[in-house]
Formats: sequence, structure tokens, C-alpha cells
Amino acid sequence: MNIIVHMPTTTEGKENLCKRVAECQAKLIIDNINKQEMSLTQKEQLLDKVIEKLSGTPSGT
Repeated sequence: MNIIVHMPTTTEGKENLCKRVAECQAKLIIDNINKQEMSLTQKEQLLDKVIEKLSGTPSGT
């Protein structure tokens, strides 16, 4: 399968693409966490850890 990607050329287009990619990645992370067989509290803690890891700052600060 061949996929042709037309990358945006404007700053606004590039920012929009980055935002859409981030939204897609966030949805995948949340969907995968929701599939786990654990309590809601454990899922929330796991999501906090993912956010902490990705942002580089401890959550709750």
C-alpha cells in the first residue's frame, strides 16, 4: 500500500497538524487504558503517570 502525505506548508497548517496528531495519540492512550482490567482509581493513576512521563513534570504540581 502506498500512502501520499501532503504536508502543510504554512505555520498555521503545521500547528493544526501537530494538534490533530496529539489528539489522536491521546485518544489511543485513553482507549488503551480503558481496556485494562483494573479499577477506575488505578486507571486514573496510570493516566496521571503517562501525563507525568510525557510532560516531564510530576502530576499534581
